[in-house]
Amino acid sequence: MNTICRVSIAKFLLFFSDAVVRFTTHIGNTSLSIEFLAEQLHMSRSSLYRKIRATSSYSPYEIIEQVRLKRAAALMHEGRFKINEIAIFTGFSSPSQFTKSFKRKYGKAPLGYLRNT
Repeated sequence: MNTICRVSIAKFLLFFSDAVVRFTTHIGNTSLSIEFLAEQLHMSRSSLYRKIRATSSYSPYEIIEQVRLKRAAALMHEGRFKINEIAIFTGFSSPSQFTKSFKRKYGKAPLGYLRNT
């Protein structure tokens, strides 16, 4: 691997880790948006979108939803919170929106997922 490629990968990993830290800090915020994340990273919305799309098959919105759902699944496994509370903690605007998104990703409603894991 040449030096230019290693530098590019290192820059991307630094950017991406910063984005994840900033995002997870605000995961419970229902108004967390691409615009907010771009502002936190000191770039335009379109630049953020291009940077994410260049390295991923997902849109920034899809990435936000995936991170929220993974955090929700982890909280569910802990067993300390009700599903409605988890929906709020992970930034979904309503328990029904959370259930729809969760079912789309995992193929089961949250309660069914818990029973099978």
